[in-house]
Amino acid sequence: ATVNMNKEFLTKGQGEYERTMSLYAIVNTLTEFPDIKKVLFQADGKKIDVLGQMDMSEPLTRNKTYLPKTK
Repeated sequence: ATVNMNKEFLTKGQGEYERTMSLYAIVNTLTEFPDIKKVLFQADGKKIDVLGQMDMSEPLTRNKTYLPKTK
């Protein structure tokens, strides 16, 4: 899946933790759908290579680290 955000997404005043949690909230939600395995982020239709300290050059995959623990 491709998620296209506006350019404000790139400059929004978030710290690395908040940015990572936001991205993986989107990725982990979208990968709940059986046909979606990876999520590529764009800003205003252009590929994002780096966001903060995060490598965005390849699509992100589901990361269970950012999912709530279940009993």
